[in-house]
Amino acid sequence: MSKPPVSEQVQVNFRMPVDLRDRIKAAAEANNRSMNAEIVSRLDDSLFSDYPPDAKAIQAIADAVIRRIAEFAPEETLSQTVESMQAVKSTMDAPQE
Repeated sequence: MSKPPVSEQVQVNFRMPVDLRDRIKAAAEANNRSMNAEIVSRLDDSLFSDYPPDAKAIQAIADAVIRRIAEFAPEETLSQTVESMQAVKSTMDAPQE
């Protein structure tokens, strides 16, 4: 993302928890950018991204849901749930227009 001219930028002051600031600072250092650039990039990604959430995170959530359902549901219900989740995954894997 290119930086807009100063005339198109606004300064925003806000409070955040110290631990959040520390995590942003560490991420900024890891990404070789300022804390401001890290915050702007992350906000831009989360608000304006055309991409679905991280597939690995979705898979981890799906696996956890399947395990939890398996604790309480009969095998047939689990099988139906897996099929439904696979259908959702197929939809997510389809090319976006």
